[in-house]
Amino acid sequence: MRLFTLTFKIFIGFVACAIVAELILSLFPVATGFQRDTENFPIRHWKPDSNYVYSNGWNFRNAQKGSTNNYGFSNVKDYTKNGAEILLIGDSYFEAQQVSRGNTIEDVIQKLSNKNTYTISVSGSALPDYIKYLEYGLKEFNPKQVVVKIFDADLVGAFTTEYPMGSYFVQTENSFILKTTEANLTNFKMKNFFKKSSLLRYCLINLKILEQIKLAFDFTDEDESIEPDLELLTKKLKVYLSVKFKELNLDKKSVLILTNHETLFTNLATDGFNVLNIEKALSKIEDNTDYSMNFAPYDYHWNFRGHFKAGQAVNRALQGM
Repeated sequence: MRLFTLTFKIFIGFVACAIVAELILSLFPVATGFQRDTENFPIRHWKPDSNYVYSNGWNFRNAQKGSTNNYGFSNVKDYTKNGAEILLIGDSYFEAQQVSRGNTIEDVIQKLSNKNTYTISVSGSALPDYIKYLEYGLKEFNPKQVVVKIFDADLVGAFTTEYPMGSYFVQTENSFILKTTEANLTNFKMKNFFKKSSLLRYCLINLKILEQIKLAFDFTDEDESIEPDLELLTKKLKVYLSVKFKELNLDKKSVLILTNHETLFTNLATDGFNVLNIEKALSKIEDNTDYSMNFAPYDYHWNFRGHFKAGQAVNRALQGM
């Protein structure tokens, strides 16, 4: 009986603390993440016309507010069919939760070029996802020029995915085969429900507790000293992109690839792809000005300066194509 009473008191105390924490955290800019769309859609995206809050870490650094547009992408403007002149394809770098609306790379390019610029970008995406976005974006928005982010991590991490509707590559001898997982609308509904809790969001998004636990108890036997052969992967990538662009009736001269690695830059440029090593360009600016282009050390996404300078560099490259 005493054990039951003690257990009950502990349970009540835990519930009371959770309620107090929920109420207190509701007063702060806890990161919300994005609402999942529970309707079928051809590619990964978020719930259309929904709001989100971004903040980083336990102390809510760099709090920002934003929204998704009618297509479910992080943007203040709605998209129209066949309405893009320039289309950006990427992940969280282009999604840009970390900077205020009006200061993203898309905004900079549109202002400088005076051309309708759209972005299809979803955080957590990698190169295979970009290919799906490209297929959809060309058909839906009919852009004249396309910018695709391909960093080394986008290629190295291209062979697995943890996301419903996520895409991944299977390697062949000379190229890749694209595969895509199925949507899980029931799971999306459940995640939307639990995201209503400020306490859960604070633990899972701001504190990243699950990621910390995974790192603390990672007992895999994989030899982390063995690095992927980026040279070989890039050779296969060139073959894959050439075939895919032809399949999509896409002139590779109308595509600008943004990269951060000289191996990717050199190999792709040698085969006639338009390539810009954007991280090299931003690092040069940092060295000459002492102004940081990102939120390091706690976040290596571009800050507003990085987006502005990247937008300028991309616009110049697009004009020269």
